[in-house]
Amino acid sequence: MKRFAATCAAAALTVIAFMVGVGAPLAGQLSDSRGERWTAILGFVVTAIGLLVLGIPGAPLEGAGALALLLPFGVGIGLLFAPA
Repeated sequence: MKRFAATCAAAALTVIAFMVGVGAPLAGQLSDSRGERWTAILGFVVTAIGLLVLGIPGAPLEGAGALALLLPFGVGIGLLFAPA
């Protein structure tokens, strides 16, 4: 089991927080046009896809390869904030 330094773990969480900031305004626009229900469903689906991709055995969880895997999770959480 590989252990990450505190700065590496913080960098990964920063990417997720940044993507939440990207997804939240999008959620507001979608909630206004389509309603909260569909925005929440989309948020759950995108978050689930992100978690499924992160759970794939052998998926790169370090370096730049992990950034692409964290994007759907962060955007999905951002989509859930406005309707929730």
